[in-house]
Amino acid sequence: MLESLLILLVSAPVENPPAKPIPVQSAVVSLIDDVSLAFGESGIVEKVYVSAGDQIRKGDQLAELNSTDAELEINRVHAELEMAKLKAHNDLNVQLSVKALGLANAELSRAVKANEEFENTVSASEIDRLTLSRDEAELRIEQAKHDLEYTRLQVRLKNVEFDIARRKRERRELKSPIDGVVVKVEHHRGEWAQPDQTFCRIIRTDRVRVEGFVNEADGDVEIGQRVMLSLLSSKTSEPQHFPGKVTFVDPEIDTVTGQYRISAEFENPGGILRAGQRPTLLIVE
Repeated sequence: MLESLLILLVSAPVENPPAKPIPVQSAVVSLIDDVSLAFGESGIVEKVYVSAGDQIRKGDQLAELNSTDAELEINRVHAELEMAKLKAHNDLNVQLSVKALGLANAELSRAVKANEEFENTVSASEIDRLTLSRDEAELRIEQAKHDLEYTRLQVRLKNVEFDIARRKRERRELKSPIDGVVVKVEHHRGEWAQPDQTFCRIIRTDRVRVEGFVNEADGDVEIGQRVMLSLLSSKTSEPQHFPGKVTFVDPEIDTVTGQYRISAEFENPGGILRAGQRPTLLIVE
């Protein structure tokens, strides 16, 4: 198979052919994306939308837990939020306090003016009482403004609580973070699921990674270099070839083997390359 791959490389038209392809030792195919998913909340599985073997897209809904209590919590917090908004837009207490201050100022002014025109028309104790009423009216304005500001902060708090309630509801739904294939579903409808229990496993098959080792004596490999993978077809017994690029080069060399690790990625239409396979791999550029 290595001879076939070398013949393919020699016959391929390239502008700057390498002097010598670099072989990669112990190459093995692995998955780039392999995710095990779990719900963010505990509960009874109410709906399951996928089964093993299903092809899915990123964002597809996989399953959901019973959300009756979560919906009730959202409705409760939403009602409290609307009540807080009504209070936050109600400044009647401020307006009433301002009017009360105006009245207290007017009464005090009349009393002071009366004493200016006719001495001792209004007693000193009455003047003190009117002054106190004026001061109390000023403080009631400050209190009303404080209460209104507190109510507006309550609106912000209820908005946060509403967002939390919705997030809890969302965590009762399971959606795929990647494009891929469902390879296992661990729970069925009616079963109890917890955040520490895997519900399903999804892998991506349209692009794979191949890792292997290069002898230091064979040369240096850099990220971005072209690689060619060869794998015997199980149907025709003929080698199939896949082009790819180096995505990682280990900066350390094993002192015992004199080798360093590299990784390359390959498009995998049809899922021909499978995790665990051991293909032939050459650095060709």
